[in-house]
Amino acid sequence: MNEGDGEPPRRLVILARRCVLCRRCLALCPRGALRMEPDSAVVDPRLCLACGACVAACRTGAMAVERSPRLG
Repeated sequence: MNEGDGEPPRRLVILARRCVLCRRCLALCPRGALRMEPDSAVVDPRLCLACGACVAACRTGAMAVERSPRLG
């Protein structure tokens, strides 16, 4: 997450139907925030920086970084 930088928070979204279990995202995540489950990669939001490294690595477009709405 990018809390405190003046921008709305971002989060990683995984489109499980597009994931082909190639594991490229796991190798590039600087925080180790991704793990594989039987059907797709899964993100641990407590570890994810939403930096986009996995998005750039994903050949099938199964990952995206989205802005979260501001709360409060």
